[in-house]
Amino acid sequence: MSTAVTPPVEPSAPGLSEPQRIINVYTAPSKTFMDIRRNASWWAPWILFSIFSLIFVTSVDKKITWDRVVDGALANMSDAQKARMEQAPPAAQQQQRQIMLASFKYISYAFPLVILIGTVVIAAILMAAFNFGLGAEIPFKQAFATVMYGSLPRLVTSLLAIIIVLLIQNPDNFNIENPVPTNPAVLVDSVAHPGLYRFLVSFDIVSIWTCIVLGIGFATISNLKVKRNTGIAMVLALYFLWNFGAAGLKSL
Repeated sequence: MSTAVTPPVEPSAPGLSEPQRIINVYTAPSKTFMDIRRNASWWAPWILFSIFSLIFVTSVDKKITWDRVVDGALANMSDAQKARMEQAPPAAQQQQRQIMLASFKYISYAFPLVILIGTVVIAAILMAAFNFGLGAEIPFKQAFATVMYGSLPRLVTSLLAIIIVLLIQNPDNFNIENPVPTNPAVLVDSVAHPGLYRFLVSFDIVSIWTCIVLGIGFATISNLKVKRNTGIAMVLALYFLWNFGAAGLKSL
């Protein structure tokens, strides 16, 4: 009676460390997203985003001041918005200013929480688009981790924003809504052409880079059910659809 020989089981390859995952987002993103299929952890990029955002907010608070931020936001209002505000009683104008001041300050310092909420929303939208629109079967936890890691290119914007705040000579020129000139909107007057300004903001180099990485990420975690180019096209289409809508509302 012969005895069947059981072939040896090959040990599975070790997973990536968190530093390897983060570095690979910039150098070989598919490796990071393949590893997310093994382990959908997301805390490392969230910690980095939180640290950078708090450094930026603290720098704005100390160097620019929130009063100047509000002044800049008021100056960038459209003529119609300015006219409505000027028609309000002085007490109402002061109350509106205080509301804006509190909003900028407290929402900015709560940005680590805002990141989590925003990631949940974006992950849900992209998961639905890929699952129902492209036939993928992506679980939410992998979608969430993919959005968190896929957004890491935005750390470049955060770093540049911190440097700009620290080196800026005239704080009155600071625009917190578009602090880094990585898009052609800086060539347009935001007051005279609010819709065009918002439209051009969407052609931001880092934002488009982020969309490409997210497209690669969702195509990778779809277990090859979605091609890479299709994934990138889907994310870019949703990105520009959102921004074109926002530009249209801004022009009104």
